[in-house]
Amino acid sequence: MVEVSRPEEKARPALTDRFIEFAEGSLSYEQLSAVLDLLPLDLVFVDKDDVIRYFGGSCGFYPHSKNDLGMNLFSIHMPKSVPKVKAIVDDLRSGRKDKHAFWFEVRGRFVYIQYLAVRNKAGEYLGVLEILQDITDLRALQGKKKEL
Repeated sequence: MVEVSRPEEKARPALTDRFIEFAEGSLSYEQLSAVLDLLPLDLVFVDKDDVIRYFGGSCGFYPHSKNDLGMNLFSIHMPKSVPKVKAIVDDLRSGRKDKHAFWFEVRGRFVYIQYLAVRNKAGEYLGVLEILQDITDLRALQGKKKEL
């Protein structure tokens, strides 16, 4: 298991009172944290150095441990899946692809996973965002619902 440097775990003074400015508005740290935790999907952000920096969401399909934070992405995967994960990351890092998507059934549920290249406005690679959704209920929708 490879462990990389972890962000310091010291107290974050008055972080809950701070606002994060976006191009389209701002949210307090508390609001942003609550929104991310409420999303009906799981998010994992891995930085440009392949270090797991964030996970959240409410899907909970593949639970993560806080011990994963600060770890190298490849160290937490089964050895047989590492080459596939490396190929995905290499495609995204190099710009050959901006997205990889997979879908499959597991434990009676239909899962959709996307791996997206995260880039800054200059196009520089910042990392990978994994989005996992349990779309079983979405696949079963029929007709329309437009009223309360």
